Amino acid sequence: MVTVSAFADEISADLKEQLDVLDAEGIKHIEFRSVWNKNVLDLSDDELRRVREALDGRGFRISAVGSPIGKISIIDDFAPTSQNLSGRWTSPNTWVPNAFASFHFSSQRVTTPATTATKSCAA
Repeated sequence: MVTVSAFADEISADLKEQLDVLDAEGIKHIEFRSVWNKNVLDLSDDELRRVREALDGRGFRISAVGSPIGKISIIDDFAPTSQNLSGRWTSPNTWVPNAFASFHFSSQRVTTPATTATKSCAA
């Protein structure tokens, strides 16, 4: 069986509207990226509690946290990213899955007259 998951924030910034649309389509898994115009990593404990209550109340599950982790150059300081992963995200009481979607780390930027391209490496 295939489980379909969606970035619900592309539907709306409003959590209720996100869940209404996904529910109508029979999708019950969310790759949690943002809600209420805030990135998931910037949500307060109270906001995360509200999200959890709404998801649990309607039978939704989070498949992964769609985070901005890795949207930096490989030579940039990783400390700010590391700080985003500490605290409630690494707590034994965390209710989100053990999966964080991350972007590749850019190894170098190459600028040409017409375009700017990024050479990538697996992180």
